[in-house]
Amino acid sequence: MVQKRFLNCLICCFIFLVCLFTTACSNNDNNSNETTLSGSAIKGIISNGIVSAYNLAGQDKILLTQSRTNQLGQFSLTIPKENTNQLILLELSTDNKTQMRCDLTPGCIDQNSGQLIRFGNHVSLPSFFKLFGIAGSHAQTSQNTFISPLTHLVVATAKGLDDTLTSNSINIASDWVENALSLDTSPMLVQLKDITNLSNLSVMSNEELKQSIISAAMYSETIESSWSSGSGSIDSINIKNILSRASNLTNDLSSILTESENANYQAIPLNRIQSQLDAQLDELTSSEIVILTQPSSVSVTETHRFNLYAQVNSELDLSYQWYKNGDAILGANSAVYSKPNSELNDAGVYELLISDGFSELTSLSASVTINKLSNGLDITQQPQSLSVTEGEPILLTVDVNNDSSVNYQWQKNGSIIPGAMQSTYFIANSQLKDEGNYRVTISNNEKQISSNFVNVWVSESIEAVSINTHPQSKTILEGQSVVFNVKATGDGFLRYQWRKNGTPIDNEFLASLKISSASKLNEGNYDVVVTNSQGGAYSKAATLTVLSTIPPVRISQHPQTKSVTIGQTFTLSVSASGGEPLNYQWYFNGDAIENAISPNFRIVSASLDNEGSYSVLVNNENSSQQSETSFVSVNLPTLKSLELTWDTPTKREDGSALGFDEIMGYLIEYGDKAYALENSIMVENQLPNSLVLNNLSAGELLLRIATIDSDNNQGAFSDTIRVSLQ
Repeated sequence: MVQKRFLNCLICCFIFLVCLFTTACSNNDNNSNETTLSGSAIKGIISNGIVSAYNLAGQDKILLTQSRTNQLGQFSLTIPKENTNQLILLELSTDNKTQMRCDLTPGCIDQNSGQLIRFGNHVSLPSFFKLFGIAGSHAQTSQNTFISPLTHLVVATAKGLDDTLTSNSINIASDWVENALSLDTSPMLVQLKDITNLSNLSVMSNEELKQSIISAAMYSETIESSWSSGSGSIDSINIKNILSRASNLTNDLSSILTESENANYQAIPLNRIQSQLDAQLDELTSSEIVILTQPSSVSVTETHRFNLYAQVNSELDLSYQWYKNGDAILGANSAVYSKPNSELNDAGVYELLISDGFSELTSLSASVTINKLSNGLDITQQPQSLSVTEGEPILLTVDVNNDSSVNYQWQKNGSIIPGAMQSTYFIANSQLKDEGNYRVTISNNEKQISSNFVNVWVSESIEAVSINTHPQSKTILEGQSVVFNVKATGDGFLRYQWRKNGTPIDNEFLASLKISSASKLNEGNYDVVVTNSQGGAYSKAATLTVLSTIPPVRISQHPQTKSVTIGQTFTLSVSASGGEPLNYQWYFNGDAIENAISPNFRIVSASLDNEGSYSVLVNNENSSQQSETSFVSVNLPTLKSLELTWDTPTKREDGSALGFDEIMGYLIEYGDKAYALENSIMVENQLPNSLVLNNLSAGELLLRIATIDSDNNQGAFSDTIRVSLQ
């Protein structure tokens, strides 16, 4: 990784110098003494953040310019060109206009209101919030200058190595952060993206996606005042907590994408990243002392700084002691041993003793070579050993103090490599045969020197996951057990994650999934994601059907079709069997009838509105059955006529005589109920003693008659008579 950065740095420095001496890189020919430095600030997108650029050429920090980020977190700074080949410290700060888009699930705590702000919404930042970045290092050009929690971590760590920030301390700190978080690329070179915009996930590289997720998981660190002051270094953060939050965030993003159109596209990259994070967590939880990064041999010229360091599993409370040639170095009690001004007598063999109070572990030896200061040819940066996987690039590089009229010749296993005559040796696609021991010989007209020997290890590429046997759909009874199996092939450790209806099932990480005593709640579609370090594969989904042991519903008697007359009562009935309780719901013309939930449905007095189709749905916990449809027709009654005759009365109720001329007419009442003779008719003439009643319904009719005298007084009604109309 160090070698890759040096090559990038050389390339970008070349581009930068070209831009300095051509008008193509200038915004304006009349403004040739200035250049534009552009970049982005992402921890979630930070909008309206204040970006300040400081000159770090000397001991003092000199403000060059300031600007604000836009709504996408982008910024542009105009700086004097004489500062472009110097280190520039970038500082992002906030005021009441600054907002950040929350990139943590389920959300971020707003520091002003104390409220939980959901993922993807804007959250306020504390007034002391700061993030640092560096321009002029790690191949950063005007188009790739970044500010993020990860660049801040590099800067803060570098400050702990050097009194003043230098390219060397930035390089060392960047390596340390890379190794601690198992990154593939320096955080100084990776442009983070907005993970709250799900469409971004489909165009991000794996490294961009991983670093963006880890950066998002560092929310609690970035809002601490100690972090904002610049003291938040790799030694002072809890790596395990960050990786755990990152793993949870990756899982949450996978769940979100399950419901989106991007799910199939991004599922495997996200799963691959989660597997990497989980593997790191597993390693950090080990109770043994583990040296993650061994001290590396160094060769410097006297008066130059050299650093030796080791990285261990930081979850343990450890003590350190550095040794030189077997003797303890007084005061050298940290994971880093630094000598700002090296002397010739600093040359020797160094080791680090690490203890947790119960056990001790000694690092591998690292040689320190101090070259005598001269005006001649000296190596200022030695090539570094590296390990790659077959197909990955190999980059070896060396730096000298004077590269004018210098010749290079690389060797492998002591033999000259034809054509390898540059300060860098590059193999685009490594093969197993490229593994070996390398060095470079450097010469000019006065001197010839050779670099240290470095080892290049090339490991065989591993086979990606392939699923050979997919889980099969199954149908079982309630209470039975069921097992789903998958068979997969692939190199390395295979990780399994079973899912139900697309949602990961907790703690189901084996090649088999067993469900004991299944119920209806276990019904669904089951699949499994199998991953290794090369990626992952999805199995086909298997459907689980769970049949109830409760007897199903069976209708033995369906509702009958009926024909009724207006006013009649009718009842519809159904007979059914099955496991209790049975539930009923009657329907009229396809619509559920409110409160009609018994085996019988009754209409007391039929009307034309009751005519239509009737059915009933019967169900229990296991099954349901719809009855056949019955039709109820409601008919108008058949109308009849009745001729009434009566005798002219001659007496009053008291027995006195009633003259014919005293009769003015008759009142007749009739109906089909004795207590409710709802119909009446007046005969206003004394002569007629008969009347025809029309439009009478068939059935029994009740009638009575009373006399109306000349004073318009009504006499008593006659006895009620009953007439049957057929």
